[in-house]
Amino acid sequence: NSLAFELHVDTGDTTGYFDAAIAAEGPVPVAFTEGAKRLQFRAYSNAAQTISNATFTKITLDTESFDPFGKFDATTNYRYTPGEDGHYQINSCIGYDTVTDAKYFRVDLYKNGVKYSELSSYAAVTETGLLGICVSDLAFLDEDDYMELFTYQNSGVSRTTVGGVAN
Repeated sequence: NSLAFELHVDTGDTTGYFDAAIAAEGPVPVAFTEGAKRLQFRAYSNAAQTISNATFTKITLDTESFDPFGKFDATTNYRYTPGEDGHYQINSCIGYDTVTDAKYFRVDLYKNGVKYSELSSYAAVTETGLLGICVSDLAFLDEDDYMELFTYQNSGVSRTTVGGVAN
């Protein structure tokens, strides 16, 4: 299972790139480039996260490999605040462990605590397996706006994601 969060920004005279990810087997490198200054961080979920049935749940990106400019909050709010106005391309994925039948799963991008974009899927699994769903969107963010990842599932029971380990 994996969860990825990726942002791209064009702020006029500076162009930037940001992405963050957690994966079942570990984190994926993350970078943000702003003009000549390269802001970068690496964030992932350190452990499996339980997602309760029929409940919107924020994805806990609670561990960073590095974040020299402090743009990602992996301690309290588990979110990205750009610190600069711009258009951001956001791509995110989440994976569920041991999906055993066709049920409704969803991943949402939240901007400033409000749903901004979503993608849902009805799992068509005939045997125990992993389910991954992804969503992408473009958002204009002010310097103090923030983006978060949420998920929802109604399988009838709690489901888990698989946290990563630093690699």
